[in-house]
Amino acid sequence: MINSRNKGAVNERAWASICTNEGYPAHRTAQVAGNFNAISEGVPDVICASLPLFHFEVKAGARPHLWNAVEQAIRDKKTEQFAIAALHKDRHPWMVGMPCDDFFRLVRGDHL
Repeated sequence: MINSRNKGAVNERAWASICTNEGYPAHRTAQVAGNFNAISEGVPDVICASLPLFHFEVKAGARPHLWNAVEQAIRDKKTEQFAIAALHKDRHPWMVGMPCDDFFRLVRGDHL
């Protein structure tokens, strides 16, 4: 049986791999590489240098909670960033959730 820390690491690596395979190289952050002080500093689970406007929080499991993931991303993001929750439900495809206001700001290009 896999413990929750390892499961989180596996899914964060999976999300980073998806971003990388789509042409946006990404990696897990220091908070999960032994620098636990970073947790309180609002560091995302995955960083993608070519998508600096996105703060990624990764959640996975049998019933990942969209609202909690988005709230954490909102709470931890920098002011200029978009809060993104990357969610993976067991045996289902990955999904991305974000606040509606951010979605339309992104679509309209208000962030440019």
